[in-house]
Amino acid sequence: MLLVLIIEFILAGMVCFLGRKFSIANKIGKFMIKEVFITLFMFMSLNISFSLSLHFQYSTQKPSSNFILSTVAGILGLCFYIVSLYLLEFTNKK
Repeated sequence: MLLVLIIEFILAGMVCFLGRKFSIANKIGKFMIKEVFITLFMFMSLNISFSLSLHFQYSTQKPSSNFILSTVAGILGLCFYIVSLYLLEFTNKK
């Protein structure tokens, strides 16, 4: 999924580069960066949420260092997605 996200960024960058000469390409590039990226981003956040729920469902509840480390990493990753989505949606509405 990360590879799909990187390919989308590369394609959107190329279309935006073409947008310097063609105005329609600029609109398409901005659409790809905003809307398509947010859609992929939300799908990836569903994958993280599903993985975290499986982690909490089937992991041992003993406070081991691996359990604490994976829990903190998962929650930080989910918080990163929420903050990034907020920044993508509510900044630079031009």
